[in-house]
Amino acid sequence: MLAGSDTVLAYDALHGANRKALTAILLAQGLRPTRAGGHIAVYDAVHAQLEPPLGRDLSAYHRVRRARNAGDYRNEHDTVAVADDVLADHPGCQKIVDIAKRVIGQMPPF
Repeated sequence: MLAGSDTVLAYDALHGANRKALTAILLAQGLRPTRAGGHIAVYDAVHAQLEPPLGRDLSAYHRVRRARNAGDYRNEHDTVAVADDVLADHPGCQKIVDIAKRVIGQMPPF
């Protein structure tokens, strides 16, 4: 919905969905992410547990995080995302949310 009117906000929403989906996996295991390592630490912790075979399906995480950062902290070297970029990244983000739904409850607590 936001892709055509506000790509910066659209990427914020995609990134938030990705981050919350991966955080939910950790929380379901009794793990609580901290600020140390930032959002990459959440990705790294989940990726390490899911690779193989599902880790490659998290690939949209970094691309969306970079696009979100470029929108929030834009400088003259960053390209501006357009609606097509957001729409192209949406399926990968949906895949991350779907993975979280699938593995929560199947992964043992730490």
